[in-house]
Amino acid sequence: MKKNLFLIAVAALTSAVLAEAGGWEFTEVTAVQRWPWSRKVDIDFHARQTDGQVSRRRAARVAVKLGDRTLAADQLQGASILGEGRHRIVWTPPEDGSFPSEIKNAAFTVSLAEDVPDVGYMTVDLASGAIDYKPLAFSNDVNVATYKTTHMAFRYIPSTQAGEWRAQKGKATFRIGSDGKRTDLGIADGDRNREGVAEIALTKAFFLGVFPMTRSQYALLGGSVSTPDAVPVRNVTYDGLRGTDGTNDLGLCCFPATRNIGLDTPIGRLRLRTGRNFDFPTEAQWEYAARAGSEEEYFAAAASKSAAETLLNEYGAYNASAAVGTRKPNAWGLYDLIGCCHQWTTTSPVLGSNGGPAKHADGVDPIGPAPQMGAGPFRVCKGSHCNPGDAKARVGRLAYRLLQRSNCQNGMLNGTSYNAEQSNTGCRLALTLDVK
Repeated sequence: MKKNLFLIAVAALTSAVLAEAGGWEFTEVTAVQRWPWSRKVDIDFHARQTDGQVSRRRAARVAVKLGDRTLAADQLQGASILGEGRHRIVWTPPEDGSFPSEIKNAAFTVSLAEDVPDVGYMTVDLASGAIDYKPLAFSNDVNVATYKTTHMAFRYIPSTQAGEWRAQKGKATFRIGSDGKRTDLGIADGDRNREGVAEIALTKAFFLGVFPMTRSQYALLGGSVSTPDAVPVRNVTYDGLRGTDGTNDLGLCCFPATRNIGLDTPIGRLRLRTGRNFDFPTEAQWEYAARAGSEEEYFAAAASKSAAETLLNEYGAYNASAAVGTRKPNAWGLYDLIGCCHQWTTTSPVLGSNGGPAKHADGVDPIGPAPQMGAGPFRVCKGSHCNPGDAKARVGRLAYRLLQRSNCQNGMLNGTSYNAEQSNTGCRLALTLDVK
């Protein structure tokens, strides 16, 4: 099935051809060169699944031809697509003379290169920004140096509205927080005051980093490190990773008042390279993915403090020089959620009637309020760092919340003093999808 579409581009007449193959149909194809200010060509098309196996978790890697010449994959951005709908590939013609600067009367053919019927992972080449999708079986291949250094790997996390979650749990919510009754674990009054059990609905699926960001990945995104390697990057602030959060006008990048990101930051550079709105997860996203269905204090039940510490040692390295991925992943394939580093979220704590951080409340897609600027602002960190001492059982709980100012300075929040732990703080990134 073929059809020619003609579109007047800037300084060029460009034609595009649609193609159909392998359970996918690509229609409404147009191609426009950005000439004369750029040689790049935007190739837009609509993707539809045609074999009756329609799924939001189905992906395709698309091949493009110009005439009878197959364009090199490293010249295409956006050639891996997730789900049906409108998509764009950006082709950057090489400057070696193999193609003219101005692309005229060009016939582009879009076809299927690979079908991924059940996406479980997304990978990002940090240098080029190229994105690819992998099946669930990729869990057997993700724990290698590549995805701890030059690339990032992300696990697909279904929403609580998804059939697979409802079939597992019998509800469209998950339980966040802790009831604080396990006094043997060292749970403090402050924990009880700011945790509290609630039922949360997450209506959008998302990808969450398989590992915390490493020093190599941080360096590739413009950060400065003495040793680029697969050890988690620590000693990084929310402001430094994401953009200024704490001015009196709610900040240039003060989530949720604005979704802006500082362009000259590691997350900003990742956004520019990929064209995707990567960010920290919200607190609810982090805890939902970490629990992976567990409603215990940890990844599984622990009857005593000593049992808890034994369990935590299975999942956390508790070693400042350990590379990521040396311990067991949780049930959804995420590594180093505890025993590694505190991990930033975008969530600012709700303040209760007593002025301190409030307990969780039932809600849908909670993102937290705009922070109180005079007090910080404060953001919630999740996870525990690598040297918690006698507090291991307490801070290794999945409900544990550490409040830190986004610039990692010591500060007071409504009469309570919070000390910065910048040297113990890192991050893992997320990408929220506009699908259930």
